Amino acid sequence: MIRCIRCGKVHEKGSEDYFSIHGNIYIGDHGGVVGNNFPTFAREIITKGVVSMTYFCLGCFRSEVDGWIEMVELNKRTGNR
Repeated sequence: MIRCIRCGKVHEKGSEDYFSIHGNIYIGDHGGVVGNNFPTFAREIITKGVVSMTYFCLGCFRSEVDGWIEMVELNKRTGNR
């Protein structure tokens, strides 16, 4: 059983009805915008596989990413960074 972190909908594990994010998704080399799965403690722990998973429905993932893309495009147009 896989549960979408955004809407809570349950999906069958192994189906193609959801996205699995192992780690984070970044804008450029800046902070993670989707996922937030890396532990805040010692960097060496990350290399040992202590990274969580985040799950999104297809629609929720699209909405999440679209929101960040819109923000980046707006910041570019207005000169905000």
